[in-house]
Amino acid sequence: RSDGSQQPCPPSLPWRVARIDPRFGIGRVAAEAAVEGAGSLWEAAAGRRVFARDTVLGLPIRFTYDARQEEGVARRAEERALRASLDSLDARRGALEASSPDSVEAREEVERLGREREERLRDFRERFGAIEGEAARYAEAVRAEGERIVAVDREIRVYRFDRTSDLERVLAHELGHALGLGHTSAEGAIMSERFELGVPMSGPSVLHPADGELLRRTCPAWFDSAAGPAAPTRDPAGRD
Repeated sequence: RSDGSQQPCPPSLPWRVARIDPRFGIGRVAAEAAVEGAGSLWEAAAGRRVFARDTVLGLPIRFTYDARQEEGVARRAEERALRASLDSLDARRGALEASSPDSVEAREEVERLGREREERLRDFRERFGAIEGEAARYAEAVRAEGERIVAVDREIRVYRFDRTSDLERVLAHELGHALGLGHTSAEGAIMSERFELGVPMSGPSVLHPADGELLRRTCPAWFDSAAGPAAPTRDPAGRD
């Protein structure tokens, strides 16, 4: 399932990083820290502890390398080249403005260089802005006896990210599905179906209002005063 779990709002949801393809270039410690950061977003909004690392029984999170991440690697190489070219353009503009502030020809060249800068940025965004295809997927298989659910097997597969902020956002989205949340049409929300690579989240413990509202609608009991203990505050290193 790519939408919300059929068994939403679990009292606890253990997880584990099961496998990381080494071609991603990320270690287990960094991957686990990203999962903890992603989970803490939902815990802060719900005011309770939900996620816990369990290396044996936890929901497996697998980093599966394929053409999607290869495209991301190409993107980073193009981005480095773009930054170098923009720095060169900015240096030329600055030199002209400093050496010939009253020259009509210099002002025209500065304007031309400015247009060239915007064209290069626009071209890069058009080629690499929005993810096409899945960055990750939450899947589950439900075992039932009659109408009663007796077990839910869950899995998250990560296919693509550029930066740690991308990975944390991707994981937060899939953990939202594991909590039972579907998608929202709100731009910039964690549970939006689309986002741009390289765009950081608003903060380490802040969700988009649409995400918070979706969580409240899906798990209203969590917001009752007697719903359970609040989530403990984590320090920047991700420790309790």
